[in-house]
Amino acid sequence: MDSDLQAIVNFYERDRGVGREQIIRAIELALEKVFGNAFKCPGLVRVQIDRKRLAVKAFRKVTVSDTDIGPAFIPVVKARRVRPDAAPGLVFEVEIPASSLGRIGIQTARQTILGKLREAERETVIANYAGKVGEIVSGRVKNVSSRRGDIIVALDNAEAVIQRRDCLPSDKFNDGDIVRAMIVKVLPLEEAVQTSTPPIVLSRSASSFLRQLFVTEVSEINDGTVEIMGIARDPGSRSKIAVLSHDANIDPIGACVGTQGRRVRTIVNELGGEKIDIVRWNEDICKYVENALSPAKLLSVTIDPDDPRKVSVLVAGDQLSLAIGRGGQNVRLATKLVGCTINITKKEAALSFEAMLENTVGSLMGAGISEADARLLATAGYTSLEGIAEESASGLAEATGLDEAAAAVIVEKAIAARG
Repeated sequence: MDSDLQAIVNFYERDRGVGREQIIRAIELALEKVFGNAFKCPGLVRVQIDRKRLAVKAFRKVTVSDTDIGPAFIPVVKARRVRPDAAPGLVFEVEIPASSLGRIGIQTARQTILGKLREAERETVIANYAGKVGEIVSGRVKNVSSRRGDIIVALDNAEAVIQRRDCLPSDKFNDGDIVRAMIVKVLPLEEAVQTSTPPIVLSRSASSFLRQLFVTEVSEINDGTVEIMGIARDPGSRSKIAVLSHDANIDPIGACVGTQGRRVRTIVNELGGEKIDIVRWNEDICKYVENALSPAKLLSVTIDPDDPRKVSVLVAGDQLSLAIGRGGQNVRLATKLVGCTINITKKEAALSFEAMLENTVGSLMGAGISEADARLLATAGYTSLEGIAEESASGLAEATGLDEAAAAVIVEKAIAARG
């Protein structure tokens, strides 16, 4: 068994990062259990492993007695062969030959040892990573569950899991791919031993992951010059992040966007194309709401006199869909970001619907969009160049029935016309 122990100790120490003393102690505890069960004296066996040679010795605690029988007792006559001074009531240890386990016992010992070592490994992993919650880590995809979609990630001397609900909708990882995610939880040992999944839990959908990406990419946020005041996120789709500069000479939005958009583009690429609106935080709630509902242009913002957490917003008819957003996303994210209920109403238009439609068509045609496409866009609810410029080609195609290539050309024309 000594050679087997040497291989096991070397593997867990070198490849799994578990301390040598922790490994040996785990093996001792495992063998104490095996010997105790084999000789029907659980709790009375002590195993001692030589730290250099890894030689195993096992001892059974016995009590000298001529009246009691069982594995915990030894008759006086037999005891005096080992201890000439033995008398009833004396407690001492007798050595158990390791070879007495037999083939089945040795197999059981191997299984028990490996179980204890897996426990020791988890304990080491938990101790190493418990203080790293909130950090972004990179790892290699080891396995993707075909049934649940959970991802097992190999880190340094540890494994972690990204559950499907903590992935982005666009995430498609294969074995061997490199993935970045945030440590959001490390299970305590008593909970970790009850599950087959790794104790380190990662997430790519948490708002804190987006926050930490900005901390990593934007030096002004990292050094505290620019502060993130709030984040609202639909993972994989769209996010809003409010920022404040503590230096009058630094534009917080420009710092986050970076030269030619490099900083924010790096984050968008990491998030699979997730759209990110960076807005300026303001202590004036009305101004903050106006910024949060960007890119829509508002006519007025008023606070409910009876409830300061309710805000009413008035917009022109051609800004209503932009303020609300597709599926209500823009106002929903703005509400979460600001922390107020936002009610949006449209200013009544003096023009008839037909007149408004013609005005919209004319405005879109002025940007180089054909009349047929302009009417199709207006009918689908795209009443301004801003709304089209803020839409994706795929979204525009889905809403209008245009093919994606034609939709992409229209989006480019709207962006160019908007300036």
